[in-house]
Amino acid sequence: MSNPRIAVLTEAALDKLFPGARARGFTDAEMRALLTIMDAIAEAIRDWPSPDGVPSGHLYAHLAGIINLQMFNEVVGKLKSAGLVSERHHVLRWEGR
Repeated sequence: MSNPRIAVLTEAALDKLFPGARARGFTDAEMRALLTIMDAIAEAIRDWPSPDGVPSGHLYAHLAGIINLQMFNEVVGKLKSAGLVSERHHVLRWEGR
């Protein structure tokens, strides 16, 4: 996690967001890497300076050298499914606590 003091997601939350990942053979290191990516994206959305949210394409442009578009969309989709993020007109807003 980028900063354990302000971590958004826990390993238990990751298991809920990606059920069966361990059963499919994901190692602990891979699960921690996925948690780090999800946490970084969640933190970026939460801490974006505009109260209106962040355009999803703008956020992905910052991450394009780190993750591919498919992973970005999957992570954002999981955050939306968990009720932590909402999206309207391609703008992501933090809805979590």
